[in-house]
Amino acid sequence: MPEIFTKKNITILLTVLFLGAVIYISFGFLPVLKVEGTSVSYSEFQKVYGAIGSFDKISRKPDPAGGGGNSAAPEEMKKMALESIIESRLLDELIKEANPELAKKAEEILQKTLLENKNLSLDEASKILYGISAADFQKLVLLPQAKKDALTDYYESNPERLADLWTALLKSAKVQIYYPGFYWENGEVHPVRDSSR
Repeated sequence: MPEIFTKKNITILLTVLFLGAVIYISFGFLPVLKVEGTSVSYSEFQKVYGAIGSFDKISRKPDPAGGGGNSAAPEEMKKMALESIIESRLLDELIKEANPELAKKAEEILQKTLLENKNLSLDEASKILYGISAADFQKLVLLPQAKKDALTDYYESNPERLADLWTALLKSAKVQIYYPGFYWENGEVHPVRDSSR
């Protein structure tokens, strides 16, 4: 009977597992967080984080002393990226709860906005301002805003109800952050400040 747990076989197995992990991480499949059971990949986080960083670099005020201006700290930008992704996912949950047809309305608002601004070079503007493609700009910036607009229109006669639903959703949301240095508590992303977490 052949021996399967030889040193050679174990070395091959460990090498394959290591290479698999490297490929898995390299292609951005590693989950950064989970919102209401839906995982968010590292590659999506990187897009949002990169967009925030690009916009911050362009929008910061020049420093009178000749420096580049006051830029947000990398940890603050990571927190903003996590918050942006969580907000986008929770908007989807709120739309499902309020009226699933609002998802279509948000898409219509997005398409209308794009049609009304045909002369605007979305490719160029999204690259310059956010460092992302036009498709990513639509998905990460325009569509979440269209969802907010659709919800605002839907609750136009009762905006307090929308605010109450949003607050309740934030507090009850099931969010797990796997990205090191941050955690979710009481509807907010918090940086880990001590070693007890």
